[in-house]
Amino acid sequence: MKISILGTGWLGLPLGEYLLTKGHEVKGSVTTPAKLDTLKAKGIEPFLLNLTPQAEPEGTIKSFLDADVLIVAIPPSRRSDDMDTFHAAQMKELVKHMLEGEVRKTIYISSTSVYPSQNREVKESDEIKPEVSVHNSIVLAEKVLRQTGPLDTTILRVGGLMGYNRIPGKYFAGKKGLKNGDSPVNFVHRDDVIGIIEQIILQEKWNRVFNVVAPKHPLRRDLYPQTASAFGFEPPTFDDSDPVPYKVVNAEKLDMELGYRFKYPNPATFYYVL
Repeated sequence: MKISILGTGWLGLPLGEYLLTKGHEVKGSVTTPAKLDTLKAKGIEPFLLNLTPQAEPEGTIKSFLDADVLIVAIPPSRRSDDMDTFHAAQMKELVKHMLEGEVRKTIYISSTSVYPSQNREVKESDEIKPEVSVHNSIVLAEKVLRQTGPLDTTILRVGGLMGYNRIPGKYFAGKKGLKNGDSPVNFVHRDDVIGIIEQIILQEKWNRVFNVVAPKHPLRRDLYPQTASAFGFEPPTFDDSDPVPYKVVNAEKLDMELGYRFKYPNPATFYYVL
């Protein structure tokens, strides 16, 4: 199978490497020329793409989209003056090229940040409105992809990506008086995201929305000090005198529709390494 990955960063690159081991032909995109050799060295066919309207060489993007499945793994730009709408414009540009080519099956890496924090559990069936979402840009991008009739698009609303060198306690080492100690985390290990993507392709689970988070949701006040101490960082401290709104992301649909069993169901026992 030919698989193209738009965005070969912390998730997209190891995803591409894994798919190669399964016998797939893999194409990957980067936004800077310096990274092209990295992809080539790993056996991934490299493409330089920024996905800005009218800016991509027609032959380049046409060749990139010569695939059976496209995986979109680019985050919204934080540098655009029109950040809320720029990412959706990128998806519109992408869809235009897809409709002119052959690829019809897409996996879009979205985020659980589309759900507002209202001190409750959230599911895929919840109505998402851009005006109450933390990331309007992602909600609008989802809408563009899901409302394009000829395309089969599955949305993965991925939680906080952790594992390997992404260690929760490292990012808050030595912090004092953090305000969200009693908030549960919605994390997922990178290996599980890769495994879920593989299963969606194998089982052909198209035109669906899945929350992608580990089943266990330890509290920040427990997880951050634990993972900080385990790697020699100064544990953070918390002050919950002013509670912060939270959400618990339900990912049971992965079990019901994919039969997926998490390799790392608890962020407290993720595989981490400095």
